[in-house]
Amino acid sequence: MHYHSNVDKRYKHCLVNTMIYRSYRLSSSQQAFESECDKLRSVFSKLCYPNNLINYIFSSFSKNLDTNDANNAISNNSQSVRIVLPFKDQASAGFVRQQLKSLSNNIGITYKQFLRVDPFRIFFAPKRIRQR
Repeated sequence: MHYHSNVDKRYKHCLVNTMIYRSYRLSSSQQAFESECDKLRSVFSKLCYPNNLINYIFSSFSKNLDTNDANNAISNNSQSVRIVLPFKDQASAGFVRQQLKSLSNNIGITYKQFLRVDPFRIFFAPKRIRQR
């Protein structure tokens, strides 16, 4: 969304926040997150977002991230590993989910599911045309 488009400013701010948060959640390391942030900065600067706005949002996100990381380090001493697995359908996702649960029980690591396939299947389901 171009910064000079006829959309309220809070939507534009939320778009930047959402893209930063999304890149944080999908990045497997700090280096990958920083490279993704550099790409996001260039994308938003090409869309005529003011540099001071971009810098402010990125700095506020990093401050919130630092405080959240400190709180999580106190409450959780385990190391998390993110694995991105694309699935074709719910049956294959269910099969992999069962295997990950049994593996986590065997090695003593808790398994947390990040994203379910059901909403995507419902959203992208083919629509039937009803004949009258």
